[in-house]
Amino acid sequence: MTQITERVGDIFDSPPNSILIHACNTKGSWGAGVAAAFKKYSPAAFHHQRTHCTTPSSSTTSVSTHQKSLVGTCLLIPPFPIIKPQPGKPSPPPSKPTTQQTDKKFWIACLFTSSGYGKNVDTPSAILRATESAVRDLGRQISDGKEQGCEMGGCYSVRINSGLFGVPWRDTKRVLRMAGVDMVVVRPESQKDEVVESDGDGEVAVEKDQPESKSAVQGVDGAAVGGKEEKMAQGESQDAEKIDTGKINKGLKRKSAEDGRDVNGKKKRGEGRQTKLNFGKSQ
Repeated sequence: MTQITERVGDIFDSPPNSILIHACNTKGSWGAGVAAAFKKYSPAAFHHQRTHCTTPSSSTTSVSTHQKSLVGTCLLIPPFPIIKPQPGKPSPPPSKPTTQQTDKKFWIACLFTSSGYGKNVDTPSAILRATESAVRDLGRQISDGKEQGCEMGGCYSVRINSGLFGVPWRDTKRVLRMAGVDMVVVRPESQKDEVVESDGDGEVAVEKDQPESKSAVQGVDGAAVGGKEEKMAQGESQDAEKIDTGKINKGLKRKSAEDGRDVNGKKKRGEGRQTKLNFGKSQ
């Protein structure tokens, strides 16, 4: 099985010639989230991918059609110098990238897992399908590159799709295990760790920093199971049952009075005979 290892750290501290992996939209925008950090550290890589996203391979193909065709593919960008801010110093402006340029160079793998972003981001299921396809594409490119003598290190990734694309990390992780590319997933210390446990039907990720007893556990359908929400729901249900029972009893009493029966359904003597006589006369 594919090895997906997680550790705490900075992805830009990876060894030289490593392949740094992140998820992208196909519009060529690296304006927020992890993509913005990649843009900050390697402006040259950003311009390379933007050209790739906005330039169709044929003059008869529109830009929008070209961008849709990129979903599920990977752009593996050759090594560019990484600009990493030094402690206590401001980041250099894009016009002067060499002031803090390091000797370390990385390959950057852009996984196109969504055509849009923001309100136009693709659905989680579509993103997961595109992720598996894009990672397999990356694996093929790595194999081809090594056959051609390219110096490539290991693969290092962030928790792709779990930020602005809004896909739970545990779902993406399951897909990565099937995609065939070993990688180290690097997360910041501020990001909660997950422990993967088995529930008999599959794996369930439980956050270490969030005890189950303090909050409701969300089921598959999003319903709350446990915690304050469940107790409130139970209380409301009991109150509703009391109200409904009261209404039923009142209704039975009214009905019994109308047809000459008591609450237990037995006919009262007077009303019973009168009803029988009237019925006989109407015949």
